[in-house]
Amino acid sequence: VEKGLLDPECRQIFRWGKSPGPGKESGQELQLHLHQLEALKIVLAGGCVILTTGTSSGKSISYNLPMVQRIIEARQAGDTTKRIRAIVIYPMNALCNSQFKELEKYLCYGYSKGGEKVTFARYTGQEEKEEREKIQNNPPDILLTNYVMLEYILTRQNPLDQQVIRAAQGLEFLVLDELHTYRGRQGADVAMLVRRVRQRLSPDNKLICIGTSATMASEGSAEDRNAVVASIASKLF
Repeated sequence: VEKGLLDPECRQIFRWGKSPGPGKESGQELQLHLHQLEALKIVLAGGCVILTTGTSSGKSISYNLPMVQRIIEARQAGDTTKRIRAIVIYPMNALCNSQFKELEKYLCYGYSKGGEKVTFARYTGQEEKEEREKIQNNPPDILLTNYVMLEYILTRQNPLDQQVIRAAQGLEFLVLDELHTYRGRQGADVAMLVRRVRQRLSPDNKLICIGTSATMASEGSAEDRNAVVASIASKLF
């Protein structure tokens, strides 16, 4: 924040141990790990990132932070359009639910209800009709989903699903969490899904793709492992 890389609002959003409800001084300011800072700089410069670090090393911060920064920047530049700017795909609903709770701590805690700076929602097929209609009528900045549901939304002719897709036109970020799970036929399915997302939602080809995984390659030198990861990710995205 002090170097101007992040908006001061990020200092309030990204804090550990915040309490529910409004309160600017709630919690403790977050200190970034090196891999989080490197990912932030690459994404803010318009680059794509594959992040492979150990379990519980803060991979979600590495993509949430630049996404939130870009959304805040757009607001400050006068872009108040209600639309989906980022889609985060999880392989399982359990993981999606867990990350939903984590995002809630950052984006909702410390703010009054309705006063949040960045909005998000979950759309996985487990939501009640009222929740789905809320997403369709009031699109969030960030949509959390799984690859099967995203496939449905893209291909079904249901008017409400089509409304969600229209709200995601000009998509800026596509995140695949737990990248190592997409292999074999499932990997091919997801790779084709990514191509459909690009074609439908990012025709200008400016989509920033981010992938995270605890492990994807374990043999050879660090350079060899990086080359394998980059090759797989290039095929997938």
